Formats: sequence, C-alpha cells, structure tokens
Amino acid sequence: MTTAWQHSESFADTNLKMLDDGYLCDVILAAGNDLKRLQCHKYILASRSPVFHAMFCGTLAESSDVINIPDIEEPVLRILLRYLYCGKVDLTEDIVMPLMYAAHKYDVYGLESMCKSFLKKNIDPDNVCIIVEQAVRFGFQDLKHTCLDLIQNKSKRVLESDAFVEMSKEGAKRGFGNEQNVVQ
Repeated sequence: MTTAWQHSESFADTNLKMLDDGYLCDVILAAGNDLKRLQCHKYILASRSPVFHAMFCGTLAESSDVINIPDIEEPVLRILLRYLYCGKVDLTEDIVMPLMYAAHKYDVYGLESMCKSFLKKNIDPDNVCIIVEQAVRFGFQDLKHTCLDLIQNKSKRVLESDAFVEMSKEGAKRGFGNEQNVVQ
C-alpha cells in the first residue's frame, strides 16, 4: 500500500511538495535579469514575510499574478522560497551574501539572523572587508563590530588581503571612518 505524501508528519515536507510540484500555485515570482519564473503560493509568502503580506494584502496590493524581482537571481530566490516553506536552509559562502540581501529586502528575520550568524562564524582576514561593507549597508551594528574587532586584532593580515585592496573607498569610509578603536 502506498502512503500519500499528504500523510507526512512534517508540515514543512508537505509545503515543499506543494512548491516543488507546483500544486495550486497562485503567483509567479520572476527572478533576476532574465526573469526566470518560480511558481509559489501567496498564502505562504504572506504568512512568512511582512513585505509579501503588504504586497498581496495591503492597500496597494499587486493585481498581477507575476511579480518581477530583477535584483535577486533565481538560485537565491529559490533558496529564499524554500526557507519560507520549511524554515530550513543550507548556507554556503557563495550564497550567504545575496541571500542575506533577499532576507533583508523581504523582512525574513529568521533567515537574516541565520545569515549573520553564519558570517560571524566564518569571518576571517580574507573576507572581513567584504562582510563589513555589507554590515554597514544593512545597518547590522553587531556584525560591523565583530568585523572591526577582527580587523584590529589581525590588521596586518587584513591589509595584505585581496579584499582590502578591492574594497571601495566609500565602503572603507563608512566601515571604518568613525570608529575610534581601529588601528590608525
């Protein structure tokens, strides 16, 4: 006897099945410059993100069933959706920054916190300049201070890193400009 997928004990598993197989989808998110289409459910999006809730239920609710999101590439948007459906994500160095942007944009606090925690655990002299720029961009003071502590403690290695050389003047100014505890 075959067990129906709906009998899964995990609500997350059944949600993912609905997403993966496109059952009863009622909205399409078109991702990236090439607007790759991802079918999903307004109900799930609105229940997990205040931004999506406002987009679908607010006074200026979207009337289209296709929402263009050109600033988030399809692989990143797919990971965001899977997180919204099941609350799980496998973070990697390659995806954490764009995913943090997407989580911040759609006010997905749990995912944003997971991204910040991942960055704090994986910060090193080779990536600290990139991370501090993003921390400043998003107003993450705790992450910024973690970066500045590492820079102060390992300044020689940071100054020798490729990321330091590639850091924008604006990023350096905003990241380090008003801090008294950074090595002069």
